Amino acid sequence: MFARLFRKTALGLDVAGHSHVGQVRENNEDSWAGQSASESSTSASGYLVVADGMGGRLAGEVASKMAVEEVDEASQSSSITDPESMQGLFRRINRSVHTAGQRASTSGMGTTLTVGVQSGRRLLVGHVGDSRLYLVRRRKITQITSDHNVTAEKLAAGFITADEALQDPQRNILTRAIGAEPDIKCDIYELTLKRGDRLLACSDGLYGDLSDEVILDLARRGSPDRASRALVCAAYRAGGMDNITAIVADAIPVKRTADTSQTSQEDAKTINVNRDRD
Repeated sequence: MFARLFRKTALGLDVAGHSHVGQVRENNEDSWAGQSASESSTSASGYLVVADGMGGRLAGEVASKMAVEEVDEASQSSSITDPESMQGLFRRINRSVHTAGQRASTSGMGTTLTVGVQSGRRLLVGHVGDSRLYLVRRRKITQITSDHNVTAEKLAAGFITADEALQDPQRNILTRAIGAEPDIKCDIYELTLKRGDRLLACSDGLYGDLSDEVILDLARRGSPDRASRALVCAAYRAGGMDNITAIVADAIPVKRTADTSQTSQEDAKTINVNRDRD
């Protein structure tokens, strides 16, 4: 009786996202996907992923879409369960993108990749590049991932200040990217989620034009769908110099059932990759 009384409530994710080409670029090379889960027999599960492609012509769009589709496939098969499997997933994706990048039509393509896979109260994060994952908790926003670019390295070494980093001309030069080399090692983070937490995954086209204060204010507004739309619209109005993508996910309480160990079709919503490629 007491075990049932004090058992922690299971958590799931409520995910929504939006993406826009921006005001300058001709193509949207961002890709994203997510899954909202509301019910499972042992633990609810969901995921969110964002990738920001790079390369000539349509190569960046190809690279980011390849990465997101492989994450989606792995998530649907529940194969991302620990840091080792996340690292293995990133290496497989890297090999696929690197191999495809050897063709003349997609030469030099690559992509950032930020993945969050949730099971119960645990969020496992894999990250390469300068897309970001934020945690919004109790009116405070925290950047979970570290940027893999020249500016971040100079900032960490003390060569520039945080204010100088905002205008640094090398902030778009990546030091690590999917597909750039034959092998890759991703950063791994593990978080314990709490009821009411909100996650934000985004490309640099979002945070490049908005301050953390503005991002926090907009990220807390209404539902994940409303918040993600507000963030993308604000970045567009602020200049829209790059493709803009925002995915917002809430950690919400869910019920437990005894009929299946996997999220059912009725209780899970998969968001189509690039639904909003405006």
